[in-house]
Amino acid sequence: MKIGIDPSLNGCTLICLNDNSDKILDYLYLDTNTKHNLMDRILLLQFYTLSFLERNKAEKVNIETPYFNRFNPKAFFVQSRLYQQLIYLCYTLNIKVNEYEPKTIKKNLGKGNLNKKEVYLAIEGLYPKIFGEITNLKLNKLELEGLCDAFAIAIM
Repeated sequence: MKIGIDPSLNGCTLICLNDNSDKILDYLYLDTNTKHNLMDRILLLQFYTLSFLERNKAEKVNIETPYFNRFNPKAFFVQSRLYQQLIYLCYTLNIKVNEYEPKTIKKNLGKGNLNKKEVYLAIEGLYPKIFGEITNLKLNKLELEGLCDAFAIAIM
């Protein structure tokens, strides 16, 4: 089984795929609303991530590292805190963690500077069966983008 985690400021998406990467076994989108204080968001993230990892008997996860945006350094700081908590949680559960930079993940789909729409289109072209599953879930835009990113992370 393959698990991908996409932590971001607005939400955190987790996906669990079968070993062939052609079926979604489980997924979770957490809305880590930026209106809440950081500690509340971290506790929410830990609680639901722990439940997801235990439910799926995770032994290994792939996670995207934070991206530094020079125009919004505070966002990088907050995302780094969420990311660190996820890494810590995995290690306390004895789950192996593979960390990937955003460019590396996107290169795996074609090129390293894909935007959200291009990631979506790359998955549509390269993984039509999974793309069909994702689009059948009737997700909002943030959830759809998060799930596509989490899928790209999981297949690394």
